[in-house]
Amino acid sequence: MPPRAPTVPSPHICLADSKDVIDLATLGLPAHPLLRRLATQKRRQDAFATAFDTPGAHPAGLPELRDAVADHLTRQGLHTTAGQIMITAGAGHTLALLAGRVAHPRDRVVVEDPTSPQVLGALRALQMTVSAVRPVTDGHDQLTRLLERRRVRLVHVMPTLGPRGLVLDHEFRNRLAWAIADRDAFVIDDISNAPLAFATPPPPLAAYTDASNVITMGSLAPLHWGELTVTWIRAAPMVITSLSATTTGAAASTFEQLLACELLAHEDQIRTERVTWLRDRLTHASTLLSTHLPQFTWRPPEGGVSLWIRPPGTGFDTDALVGHGVALVPRSAVSPQSLPGRFALAYARPPDVLDEGVRRLAAAWRQINEQRL
Repeated sequence: MPPRAPTVPSPHICLADSKDVIDLATLGLPAHPLLRRLATQKRRQDAFATAFDTPGAHPAGLPELRDAVADHLTRQGLHTTAGQIMITAGAGHTLALLAGRVAHPRDRVVVEDPTSPQVLGALRALQMTVSAVRPVTDGHDQLTRLLERRRVRLVHVMPTLGPRGLVLDHEFRNRLAWAIADRDAFVIDDISNAPLAFATPPPPLAAYTDASNVITMGSLAPLHWGELTVTWIRAAPMVITSLSATTTGAAASTFEQLLACELLAHEDQIRTERVTWLRDRLTHASTLLSTHLPQFTWRPPEGGVSLWIRPPGTGFDTDALVGHGVALVPRSAVSPQSLPGRFALAYARPPDVLDEGVRRLAAAWRQINEQRL
């Protein structure tokens, strides 16, 4: 049977019944105004009219969207054809497809620590044995040693804007690409957050090697709207053909795929607006945290929507903060080892929301310190 997308548990604290809790945990952006307009315009019916004239069965995705993604990657420096693209529906669906081709439950997969909460949740739902290595932006020696010592079926890395918001440069990206090329494991280069980089990032790892085990994975959700399910895989044509044969229909809805075609046509404009807004939010957040939590430290990110923060000591429990009216990303959602210490804070919030959230966080920190005395 075709692999089914796992039901991925939410990586964040549930806030549905906590209206008084400030959400600094959700790592996503609201819908861009252009997306809102496109989604409601009557001319969408014209696009649907063409889709209605087809049988509707596109296991690898709508041809026009595959063309658009291929053109998008080629402009980024990774020559791509439509035959190398498959449209999928979120991290869970993508990982289920890839894992279904090369792995079984309890097989070993490798992720960075920290990693994407959606990816970690999906791998746990697939019942994989998850091993952790330090982020490749700190070097790939640990990953290489693990690949040489253990039988690994799947690797997920984020050289471009993982949770810490760092980007691997050209030189070390080239070294990483050659270190992982032609291994037995599929290596997923997740570039989903690349459009949120403050400066244009280097091309994906596949631009440095033509090894068939290197898979590029992207998503429209980070830039356009957190609820969009359109994701895609870029791989060797034989891999795309094999993956397409394991699914019985288009992954993302036809509406979302048609919408994605138009969003990609406007991506440069949307990216410019988003990055300008994120830079402003980051400046505000940095000033706010330096004022209210001067003991906390962080490295300025090179993009993305969150700060990776180190509190003093190790006794800081992010889960307990809901009782103080503020929610942060739980460490267990991004760390396979659930190690204490640093945490992610979503700074891409309106000023009044972030102001109140940081005020509550500072109050919680004072209370924690008082209880230690």
